[in-house]
Order: sequence, then structure tokens, then C-alpha cells
Amino acid sequence: MISTEPICANPDCRAPLGRTDLAWGRCARCGTLLSRDLVRSLYDGVSTPPPPTADAKVAAPPAAPPSAPAAPSGTAAPPTSPPPNNGPGWSDEILTGMVTRPEGVHVGGGRHGRPRTLTGPQAKTRMFGKYHIERKLSESSTAKVYRAVDTVLRRVVALKVLQLTDPASIKRFRREAQTAARIDHPNFCQIYEIGEHQGIHFLALEYLEGKTLASLLENNPRPFSLRESLALVRRLALAMAVAHERDVIHRDLKPANIMIDPLGAPIIIDFGMAKVFDLNLTQLTKFGTPFGTPCYMPPEQVYGDLNAIGPAVDIYALGVILFELLAGRRPYVGESQFAIFAQITSDAPPPLLTTYRPGLDPRIEAICRRAMAKPIASRYGSMIELAADLDDLLRSFETEEAARVADPAWIVPDPIKPKSRPFVEPKDNRPVTRTVSPSGEGDYTSLLHALRQVPERSRLYLRPGQYRERPILDKPVELVGDGPTGSVSLAGVVLDSDHVTLRRLHFRASTGLEESRPGGVVEVRKGQVRIEECLIEGGGKRVGLLVRGPEANPVVTSCRIEGRDQVGVLVHLHGRGLFEEVEIHGGRLAGIVVGEGAAPTFRRCVVSDHGGPGLFVRADGAGLFEECQFHGNAKAQVMLGDDASPTIVRCGIGPGPDSGVFAHGRARGLIEECTVADLEKIGLVIIEQANPHLVRSAILRCREGGVVATHAAGLLEDCEIAYHCGPNLKIKRDATTRIVGCRIYSSGDCGVSLSARTQAVLEDCELFEHIGPGVMIWRSANPQLLRCRIHHNASAGVRVFDHAQGQLEHCSIDANQGPGLDLDYHANPLVRSCRIHGNAEHAVLIRNHSSGRFEKNDLTGNRGSLLGRLFGFRRSRGVWKIGRGCHPQLEGNFE
Repeated sequence: MISTEPICANPDCRAPLGRTDLAWGRCARCGTLLSRDLVRSLYDGVSTPPPPTADAKVAAPPAAPPSAPAAPSGTAAPPTSPPPNNGPGWSDEILTGMVTRPEGVHVGGGRHGRPRTLTGPQAKTRMFGKYHIERKLSESSTAKVYRAVDTVLRRVVALKVLQLTDPASIKRFRREAQTAARIDHPNFCQIYEIGEHQGIHFLALEYLEGKTLASLLENNPRPFSLRESLALVRRLALAMAVAHERDVIHRDLKPANIMIDPLGAPIIIDFGMAKVFDLNLTQLTKFGTPFGTPCYMPPEQVYGDLNAIGPAVDIYALGVILFELLAGRRPYVGESQFAIFAQITSDAPPPLLTTYRPGLDPRIEAICRRAMAKPIASRYGSMIELAADLDDLLRSFETEEAARVADPAWIVPDPIKPKSRPFVEPKDNRPVTRTVSPSGEGDYTSLLHALRQVPERSRLYLRPGQYRERPILDKPVELVGDGPTGSVSLAGVVLDSDHVTLRRLHFRASTGLEESRPGGVVEVRKGQVRIEECLIEGGGKRVGLLVRGPEANPVVTSCRIEGRDQVGVLVHLHGRGLFEEVEIHGGRLAGIVVGEGAAPTFRRCVVSDHGGPGLFVRADGAGLFEECQFHGNAKAQVMLGDDASPTIVRCGIGPGPDSGVFAHGRARGLIEECTVADLEKIGLVIIEQANPHLVRSAILRCREGGVVATHAAGLLEDCEIAYHCGPNLKIKRDATTRIVGCRIYSSGDCGVSLSARTQAVLEDCELFEHIGPGVMIWRSANPQLLRCRIHHNASAGVRVFDHAQGQLEHCSIDANQGPGLDLDYHANPLVRSCRIHGNAEHAVLIRNHSSGRFEKNDLTGNRGSLLGRLFGFRRSRGVWKIGRGCHPQLEGNFE
């Protein structure tokens, strides 16, 4: 027999040591490790039976000694015949699928349990599939719940077995599993498996140690102090807020469905009445039929109004629970459920909490009455609002003495107070789930301490509050805000490991010495990390999100990033990353900066209202920007420079007070299927040897013009350029831009202005409906117009002047209000194989010492002008209008 005389070596503990401490090698109370000598002394004189052989495990259990009583007949019965009820918790229905199991099976514990080896009578329980049934926990008219052991995963489970076989009950049973599986939260019971064994439907759930809140209230009407009651309801509200975010409504929230585990954490169970809004499930509850527990049902649930059932039902039930915890009784009692229903549905307001607890803080009374309000519109709008009011109230109790003043003399000690038993982390490396709370309600109060203690790939739930730490995450871990985005605030984080996840957190730079140094509030240095549903605010010299280094490759989804005094997102030094559905808003500088070889991917992001450009790609930066929106930024919405080469696809650029796209410094890049519109300046600016490629994009409604190219190249292909106050397209100063297959129309000036020695090429373009000429070539420009159609302009089709040259081949110039071709002031173009017809004036007007070469052109169908004869123009017959001193070369033209 194991001796119980030795005690723990810890002077603050000195607890007796027993079999459990021996199995774990440490004190179960304080976690102090046991020495080898002490373990050897505990085992001194103990004989361990040899393990059973394989044959013995397959056969029936070993026979009892002669002096022992005979085993029940059902123990050795074959599995084909159901054994009799031979112990507490057994039933004929479930024993149909059971067989006996051998001794010596090693199993794991529950949420806070420890592994153990089952021997003796406890091991000789029945089998239901892969589950060892140990004992019955509870029973209702529809199901029975057993404590069982999963022999495959070696863990204790709660096995819920359905007793009914009708299709509606089976559908409800499966719906309960589907609903519970949608929520992954430490305050909800976890579901492991749903299945069927020999025609019996079952559900394997997390086995929870502890007591239900109903049993605690039954033994003591007020099991918690005032502060603990408020904190408990607040924690339940935050948990239910997560369920409501996933469109799950419990509809049967009551103390019997709330477990209190040994660490004092509430766990919500039993989703048999839950409702999921976005699953296409058959409606199993009839309209007008009450469902739930009478004392915790609001009026709309009593009436069975399915259309009115929503999150407010759970808010009402939680208000009743708060009333019961503080008053020691339920707000509505009666001899029957119909008497309770009559009180709930009457016009009278809920009873006053101070009636049963005089001297209570009136703020608590207000919270309780609002949660229990009978009209839905008078209750809290969400669980978050209820939790926020409780949180404000708890923070007002600055010290424990203040809480005692608010709580009268009936304070009852908490029988399962979380701090009564210190939590000790296991020494193995298995992932764990823990909670951190700055107010002391979780497993840890310090985030840094929790990160040092938990093993890799663990999950930490952060309770709402302010965390002053800025941790460096150098191992795989998951940080999850236990509340809506913005309720859990950190000073920042540095990610320096693979497989790190941040979810529903708020990162904000504080005003301190550390934040005056350059860097990022959230800084990714290494690894494939995930950042989801977070709010990030820059400040001081820290950008919002910094991604740097070739090993940095985060995945950022559904976040909001505010640059404040800095850049919103900075990706450089060959960093990468995927950003999806991220809103980058309101920084003093640029929204996104990509440079120095970085190549991130942005999809469906919104970049708006920055003091600089929305997107700035520089220093060999690249990347893919797909279906993003850039608008309202003070500088250019998209700026490309210093050998940048991004790909921008299907993005919306504009409106904004400056230009749309500004490319300079040998920038390249592809802009495809984008819309650049409603800019106060120019839609696309190409300067300083930039060479971007615009494909199938639209540039519309810009005040100063559509496209301006200076000392640059660039290719515009199959684009639409229209509705600008200035010229649709202005190419000048040695630019060699190529325009192919574009539609250029409806500007307040000329369609295309080519000047200052430009050698641009317009190919297969259509230019029409301009206030000025369709094309204006001037100031020594020498462009090429190939296979273009220029028509229906309010002035000349093409105007060439001021020593300009140029080449027009296979073009159609028709239906313009002025002459088809106007040459002025030493113009000298080459016009070959063009069709100039249907213009309101002459086909060609040549004046002021202009010349030109005209070969094989069709010049029919133009009206001409009588002014040609009056002012001395030669050959003025509707085709040519040639002034004095002009000597064009005409060859093979059809007039």
C-alpha cells in the first residue's frame, strides 16, 4: 500500500502526497517536483502486478479469486445479447453496443484533468464503439449523458446518447452538433465527434469537471461575491458575443447550462435549443410554440414568435441570471409555468433588484433592468454593450475594500475560487489553451509571462483591457482577442517566427521613448504569420505595419490600419506578404510604401485619406495590387518611381485632389483593367524616363487632362480616355509614348496634343467629339498617326503648326466642323493613303509658309469655302485651300 505520510517539500504548501502526486511526479496542489528519493520511498514495499498478455486482453477478464464474490452475469456475456443493468448509469438501450474491456488502460483527463491508468473494477466497464463507458452523468427524456473514455485518442469525454429515434429528434440532435462546432472559444464546450453506432446516435463532447451554476445556487443562494458575480456575467456576455458574431443564438441560457470548472471559468453547454441563422436547416420548432426554460424566457419566446427571436433572447436570459446571482432568487416564480408566463408577458416592469438586496449600487440595478426589459428595443443592442457596462462598473471598484463596501454583509466565500489553487503549466510540449487578463480573471495577468510559460503552438485568449507589453513572438503561438476588435489593446508586437497568428487585437503606439524610435507598431521580421481582424494604429516614428526582410511573409486579412503620423504599411528589403480586404486609412504620409526589392500582394484593399500618396512603389519595388480602391489621398493616388515595376489589376483609382497615377524615375509596371476617374488634376502622369504599360483601362473626368507624358515612354493599349476639361492626351518634350487601339473622345480641349519634339505613335485609335481639334501637332513634334479615325470634332480634324512635321498613314479624317487637315506656320507633314472627306470646310487648309507631302489620298466630299477666293487662296474648290508662299507636294491624290 502506498504510504501517505510524506508531505510536499514546499514550505508554503506541506500538503500530504498520494497516488496522484506519484503518477505525475509533482505535488497536485502547488506543482512542486518530487525528488527521486521521495518517489522511491513512496513505492518502497509495493509489488506491481505484471502487465496482461495480448491473449489475455482479447479473452475475457481474469477470473475472480475463490474468496471474492462472483462477477455479475452480464460481465462475460457475448456482445450479441444485451447484458442486464448491472450498475449505476447503465441502460438496456446503450448496452446493446457494448463489450467488456480489459484492465490497465491508460487514459487522459478532461480540460483540467490528468492522465491515469484504469485498473480493477473501474476498468471492467462496457464498450460503446471506441468509447469505454464509465458511469452515467445525467438523463433527460430525450438523451442520456455518460462519462466515457475515447480509446483511440485516450481522453475522457462526455458521451451524449439519443434515446429517441424519430426523424425530428435526430435532426435536432445533429443540429446541436453543427451549432456547437461553429464556435471555437474557451467558454464553450468543445465537440469532438458526432456519429451513429448500431443504430444509436451519439455525440462526443468535452468532459468538464466542476459543477453547474444551478447546483451552486441550489446549495447556496449567493455562491459568489458581488464583484465575482459581475465578472462572471461579463465573461458570459463576451463569450455569447462571439457566438452571436457567428450567427448562433443559444435560446436556453440558464444556470443548468453553465458549468463552473475548477479554475472558476464559466463554460456554456447544451446547444439543443440553439438557432443558426445562416444554415439552411429545416425549421423544427413550430410557430406559436414556447420553447426554453420558463423563468429565463423573454416575452417573444413565451409567445413562440420565431420571427422575433434574436440575440436579445440571450441578453434577457443573462439579465435573469445576473438577477438570480445577486438577489438569491429568480425574478419570476409561480406554482406553474403558466403562472410564470403570465408575469413575463404582463405590462408590469421587472421586479426591482434592490427589493431583495437593499443598498445595492443603482448602476447595477440599471444594468439588470435594461437587460431584462420586456420590449426588445429597450434591451441592450448587443452582448458587447452589456459587457462594456459591466466592465466599466468593475473598473470603478478600484480596490477590494471598495468592493466590500458595495457588497453588504452577506458575502459568501467562493467554493471554487480560481486563485484558491495555483495553476501550473505541464512540463511536456503539447499545445495548450490559456487566458490572459490584466484584471486577474484569467490564467495569467501578464502577456509576457504567459508567452514564456506556454509551449509552442499554444493559443492565448486575451481578455478585453489595456496591455502595456510589446512582446517579441519568437515561437509559434496564437493570440486571440476574447472580444470584438478594439476591445483588447496592445502597445505593439514583433513577429519573428513561423506560424504565429494574431486575431481580433488592437495595436496602438503609445507616447513614450520606445515609440520615438523608427520601426513598426506591428513588425514582421520573419515567417509566414497570420494577422486577422485586427486594428493597427501607427504613431510617432512607428509605421502601422512594417514588413521587412526576405523571410517576412505575413497573411493579413480583414484588418484596419491607420498610419496616423506615419505610413500605414511599409514593405521593404525584399519583404513579401498577402493582404486581403484590408482598410488602410488616415495617415499623415503614404498609405502603402513598397520598396527595395519587396513584392507583396494586395487584394480587395481600400487605401484612402492619407496626406501623401495612397500607394508609393519605389527602389525596385514590385508586387500585385488586385481589385483595390485608392481614393481621397492628398498626393497622387498611385505613385511609381525609382525602377518600380508593380502589377495593378482591376483597381479603382480616384477621386482625389491630385493626380491618379504618377510614374517617374524609370518606373515600369502594368496597369490593367483599371478605372482612373474624378481627379482634380491629371489622370496619368508619365515623366523622367518612366515606361508604364496601361491595358484596357479607363481614364475619365479629370479636371486638368487625361494623360500627360514628358521625357518618357509608355504604352497605352485598348484604353478609354474621355470627359476631361483639358486635353485628353498631352505628349511633349521628347516623349516616345505609344498609343494603340484607344478611344479618345469628349474633352474640353483638343483630343491629343503632340508637341516639343515628341515622337509618339498613335495606332488604330479613334478620336471624336472634342471642342478643339482631334489631334494637334506643334512645336517641332514629329509623331506618327497610323490607321486612326478622327471624326466629329468641333474644329479641324488634325492641326499641324509651328515647324511640326509628322506622318499620317491610312487614317480617316471625316465629319469635322473645320477643315480635315489644317497646316499652319511652317508645318511640313507627310500624309499618305488617307481618306479625308465629309468635313464642313476644305479637306486640306495650307497657310503661312507650310508645305507637306500628300500621296494617294482620297479628298472627296468636303464642302470648301467662298472665303478662299476672296482672300487670294489658290485652288479653293472644296479640296485644297492653299495660301501664298505655300508649296506642298501633291502626288496621286483623288479629288
